[in-house]
Amino acid sequence: MRPLAPTLALALALLVSAGPAAADVPPPPPTAVTLAPGGIPPSQQEANGYDFAAGGEALSTVATQDVAPGLRLTNFQRLEDAGWNRGNVLTADLSEPTLSMDVRNTGKVAGIGTLSSQMAGTGAVAGVNAGFYDINASGAPVGLAKSRDGLQNARFGSDPALSMARAEAAIGGLTSGGTVTIDGAEQDLAGFNTPSLPTGGIGVYTRLWGDYTLDRPVGGPGNVSDEVARASVVDGVVTAVADEAGAPAIPAGGQVLLGREAGAEVVGSLEVGDRVDVTVGLAEDADWAVSGNVQLVVDGEVGPGIGDDGVHSRTAVGLDRDGTKLIVLALDGQTGASRGMTRAELARFMISLGAYQALNLDGGGSTTMAARVAGDVEPRIVDTPSDGSEREVSNTLLFFSSAGPAGVATGAQVRPITNRAGAYRVLQGQRRTLFGSGLDAAYAAIEKDGVFRAQGGSVRLDDGRSRPSHGSEVAALGARAGDAKVSFDLGRGRRATMPITVLGPLDHLAVDRSVIALPEGGGTSTLMLTGYDADGRPAPIEPSEAAVTASDGFEVVGDGANGFEIRTSLTEGSGTVDFAVGDHHVAINVLVGLSEASVADFADGASWKAGSARATVSVTPLTTGGPRGEPALRIQHDFTQSTGTRGAYAVPPAPIAVAGQPLSLSMWIKGDGSGAWPRIQIRSGNGTVSNLDAPLITWTGWQQVTYPVPAGTAYPIRVEAVRMMETRPEASYRGDLTVAALVADVPPSAYPIEAEPVHDPVIVTDGTVTDRPQRIALMSDGQFVARNPDSPLVASVRATLREIVAARPDHLIIDGDLVDEASPADIAFAKKILDEEVGSAVPYTYVPGNHEVMGGPISNFKAVFGPTHTTRLLGSTLLITLNSSSGTLHGNDDGKVQLTELESQLRAAASDPAVTGVLVAFHHPIDDPLPDKASQLGDRIEARQLEDRLGRFRTSSGKSVAVLNGHVGVFHGSSSQGISMLINGNSGKTPAGNVEDGGFRGWTMIGIDPRAGVVGRNPAPGARLRWLQAETRPAVDTVTTGAPETLALGSSVTLDATFTQGAATVPVTWPVTADWGGHEVVVGERGHGVVRLDPVTRKLTALRPGTAVLTLVVNGVKAESMIRVIR
Repeated sequence: MRPLAPTLALALALLVSAGPAAADVPPPPPTAVTLAPGGIPPSQQEANGYDFAAGGEALSTVATQDVAPGLRLTNFQRLEDAGWNRGNVLTADLSEPTLSMDVRNTGKVAGIGTLSSQMAGTGAVAGVNAGFYDINASGAPVGLAKSRDGLQNARFGSDPALSMARAEAAIGGLTSGGTVTIDGAEQDLAGFNTPSLPTGGIGVYTRLWGDYTLDRPVGGPGNVSDEVARASVVDGVVTAVADEAGAPAIPAGGQVLLGREAGAEVVGSLEVGDRVDVTVGLAEDADWAVSGNVQLVVDGEVGPGIGDDGVHSRTAVGLDRDGTKLIVLALDGQTGASRGMTRAELARFMISLGAYQALNLDGGGSTTMAARVAGDVEPRIVDTPSDGSEREVSNTLLFFSSAGPAGVATGAQVRPITNRAGAYRVLQGQRRTLFGSGLDAAYAAIEKDGVFRAQGGSVRLDDGRSRPSHGSEVAALGARAGDAKVSFDLGRGRRATMPITVLGPLDHLAVDRSVIALPEGGGTSTLMLTGYDADGRPAPIEPSEAAVTASDGFEVVGDGANGFEIRTSLTEGSGTVDFAVGDHHVAINVLVGLSEASVADFADGASWKAGSARATVSVTPLTTGGPRGEPALRIQHDFTQSTGTRGAYAVPPAPIAVAGQPLSLSMWIKGDGSGAWPRIQIRSGNGTVSNLDAPLITWTGWQQVTYPVPAGTAYPIRVEAVRMMETRPEASYRGDLTVAALVADVPPSAYPIEAEPVHDPVIVTDGTVTDRPQRIALMSDGQFVARNPDSPLVASVRATLREIVAARPDHLIIDGDLVDEASPADIAFAKKILDEEVGSAVPYTYVPGNHEVMGGPISNFKAVFGPTHTTRLLGSTLLITLNSSSGTLHGNDDGKVQLTELESQLRAAASDPAVTGVLVAFHHPIDDPLPDKASQLGDRIEARQLEDRLGRFRTSSGKSVAVLNGHVGVFHGSSSQGISMLINGNSGKTPAGNVEDGGFRGWTMIGIDPRAGVVGRNPAPGARLRWLQAETRPAVDTVTTGAPETLALGSSVTLDATFTQGAATVPVTWPVTADWGGHEVVVGERGHGVVRLDPVTRKLTALRPGTAVLTLVVNGVKAESMIRVIR
């Protein structure tokens, strides 16, 4: 039996008490908000009654898990007007008699500890950080806290607080106070175990305070009052008096009265033996209470004085109107994935969650939430603390469950042992290991064997047969594509069932990193392996399924569930690790040790030149201007002259060769806080020009920044320019930056690895789509300007449009960057060209790209071409176009509106019988296929969530969907989550990639069969291709087959077929669409002839003696070759 791990359940089964009912599906892992379809069971993608899109938020993703009876955990992520936010909500049903709460600390008021440490050993099932505290000194709470054991601390007066008395919770002002009676005279106290006494005040301290010096409450450490007195009291009798605070030295069972100024006079007047009577407490009964700093919500409205202060992580608690539901929020902040909120935003959000009263607790880096989710063994942190790890805090609000009997299995769970995204998926022919256990009445996991059964026929258990399997663990084998269920039965009605989806067979493998850099000696790193079927649908590959081969000096160990640990004892070196599953392989480089190599020391700064785009720039050498007195280069620029993308460049006298294969470049930059974007232009080993990117310059003064080199970059690289860019149209400023010491972080040389190519058949390699019932033309990236109306770019665009009109498609999509600049003259010229070349011959939709706002507002485009995001029904195909001109889909003039409309349109399309498939067109692709990834959607959360949403539509509706893009400068096709994705290359502008990677000019013809669009929830692999395929239509000058004149019988040759496009020679390989044929030529496997051609591999085989005529057509240009087969 597998022992229960402390953090077992990241994806868990729903809970079932003893009785006839059975669980349906497990709850999701905590990362469910970013999972693709299949990562979590569908019925767990629910919001527990909350509406996270109530304010028009977009791409919201939510999942809910049970924690204990009456307590549930909901995590969410959503796109708001100001950006992304992500958080966790604990919802407590206060009417549940087995659920209780308490305020806890480290055992000392003046002491701090992490939430995890404060929960440890308490039996708590969940917890959250609570009160504000004296963060820079004592760590003591600055407000009040009372546990079920009594008052812990208080700053006497009224504080906004959450409290509970006799199972009734309240949020509002809670008054605390105390008195000391001396010789019959009553004196008000200022606080109890408080870290700060007001001038003239008296406080009382008990051993609960801890060991921290009592100098703190009287102004320490740097401003201790000149008038201090303390008195120790035991059983109401003064035992010691002193005129300083110092170490607590609080007697057992006693107290210390501590006064300052006027309070010191009172305390200092006491003598040993005097009797005093001290009373402290709350004005209202409370079993427990904890204060915040402001009441966010009062009677359903934003509280008075709540403003838009700083944006931070937030912790808040709220009560619904009848006080029976407690809402506890931990909101992530200060990361790219979650910005956080102001207090005003937080108040409005709590109201949207149903809070009638709400309280702000300590946020920022203190925000932390933990839960022992149902089926787990120990609590785990469920949020992402903004400090990067748990901060030590003063006190916490903990949740307990007394549901019993504890430790006795009253229900069951079954789930995958892996906690990775896609855990509920398995590829045909692969295994998914499942775990089963009992659950007690509080939903904690209980080790217990049971019986596993497979239902549905798509999976088989352990030995490949469908008979039941006994134990606590079983391997489910993907037998055939389809949906299935696996149950785990403990008997007496204690049964749980989980869904599992079997995808198609393994098509290709991927790793989460292609290069791993390990530190010297004893370094380790982890890696995960993912398999994809032919439709791009992923599933985790378990370590036991892969054969691993590693270079000497490296050890690879599977963790049994999620991935592999790679270890080395080398101090320096490199090697490879190859992972094989069946006939499929993927390899990585492992590099040990880094060295720093100088790239540019700027000692030759006088020979560097200034370059610019839409800006005025100067470059000045500084002999000793660097952070350590070394040479530097000052770059001053004026970015006030345009709203288009502006650039300030420092260009070396000649490109600088960079030694080795660096993982990154680093450079010192003296920032000006302007938000400029630092980039380094490089030319890679294959001649491709791209940029390395560093974070925006939001700092002032010197800082060393890192420019990562993307995996897959062809070495060696050369530095061509240091660039400072500004892409924000609204940003207008003059900048002053200085750079110094450009170096390369160079590991040992990596071994060349040939990746397994993935050539998606959405692009037809041999043949055509002309026989499809619906044909849609796709072009993009002409990038002409009105001031040069007879340029080669204009001629190329006109030629492309004439070809498209001659092909008579049903519709034309111009997918962005038709123009290079966005002045009214440029937009008008684009309209003129379209009127002249297309007119009314073909209906078209023009989608804006980034160049449609280059130097001009989007209103110029709208005035001529209309809305920037549109919807139209083309027969049974719904075409949705979106605006990514800002580089994202939510950073445009209408913000996230087009995304909320997209979601609405997808919901409508799912239920509309008139729609069989959906095309979504926008300029920037979700993923850039080139190594530098410079041309994809800039917001990677948006990209993944959009892909997730489209994948969910395809799965839930059973209807096909495809994404159409441009921008990259290459033709490409791929699939993800069953979605076909097409990237059109440039139709005018010079291509950005190599010819082998689709870097040629042309356009795309998309062929659709609307009758094949409805493919079902889990279609057979390749069903999407019966709905849609595309052929690339390159501009062609000449074509050659590369065939020999003679070929010996039985021999084979691989043809080097090419076409020319200007000075470029392009191989006729994917993604080029060709049409092979001829006389006595068999294309493919079937037929009889003199020769046979495999159009994918271009292998030509001599079958029998005779003469054959091989023909090759690429976009209407034909080549012929006569081939004699001889004995």
